Order: sequence, then structure tokens, then C-alpha cells
Amino acid sequence: MPTKTTESASVLKLTITKVLDLSVSKIVDGQKKTGAEVVGPIPLPTERQIYTILRSPFVHKDSREQFKSNTQAVDLHQQAR
Repeated sequence: MPTKTTESASVLKLTITKVLDLSVSKIVDGQKKTGAEVVGPIPLPTERQIYTILRSPFVHKDSREQFKSNTQAVDLHQQAR
């Protein structure tokens, strides 16, 4: 009788890369201890968002501030037996 396998994929998204690397390594170590086959982590493209805000809305309209937010994403594929 063939064994039943299940496959799952998950994408983790975080703005702090050190926390993302640490959590992915813990997930992969835990999956390997249970005997599951893990493919990854596969890094996905970084999502960048830029926000522009006026510093002084009344007098100095040309004076602006820009803020940037980067989101890192990692793809994990797990196959359990």
C-alpha cells in the first residue's frame, strides 16, 4: 500500500531580515527533525514602498520627506510523509 504524502507551501513576509532568517532556520530545523523534506528557503523579490510627506503644508510646499519600507519574503515548500 503506498504511503500518503502531503505537500504544503508557505510564504513568510517580514520587514526585519534578521528575524526572518532566524525564524526560517528554526522552521527548517524542526521540519528536518520530523523527517519531512524541505525545499527552500527560496528568497522572493523585495517589495519596496516609498511614502512622501510634506514637511510644512502651508509655507514650504517643495520641502518633503520620504520614507521607505522594505518587505522581504521567503518561500518554503514542505512535504510530509
